[in-house]
Order: sequence, then C-alpha cells, then structure tokens
Amino acid sequence: MNLSAPVWFLIVLAILTANLPFFVERPFLALPWEQKGEMPLPAWRRWLESILFFALLAALCRGTFDLIGGALFAASDAGSVVLFLIGLIGVFAV
Repeated sequence: MNLSAPVWFLIVLAILTANLPFFVERPFLALPWEQKGEMPLPAWRRWLESILFFALLAALCRGTFDLIGGALFAASDAGSVVLFLIGLIGVFAV
C-alpha cells in the first residue's frame, strides 16, 4: 500500500493551517488579554472563556482521535470511506 499521497496531503495541510493566522492577521485563539478593538471585560471572564475554549478544543481533538483511531471503517469500498467522511464532518460540525 502506497502512503505517499496521504502523507503529502497532511504536510500541505499542516503548512497551510500553520500559516493561516498570518494571512488573516488575526489569532485563532481565545486569549486571556484584550485584542485591539475589543470591549474591556473583567479578568475572571477572560480566563473563563479561555479555559472553556481550550476544554472544547481538547474534546474536539479527543472525539476526532476516537473516530479516526477507532477503526470505524475499512477502506475497502467507496461506501465505507463516504460514511467515515460524513462522521468526520459531523465531529467538526459540532
């Protein structure tokens, strides 16, 4: 089985997503300090938002890992690949 295409896809995807914040000139994180143009909020609320954001991000990563690592599909036919992609899109939609 040749894995060069999926490996190159992941490399290109990693490069694109790593550079995306520089293209849009905005961080993609819930930071505990004020950004330019944001209204001031209490410090406790900023920290709570940051903790909730990272908890949701960790839950999304865990769900994706369980979906991919759980061997829910066997890529022997196109139908199982489509079902896997539907499940993956469902995880990211949540």
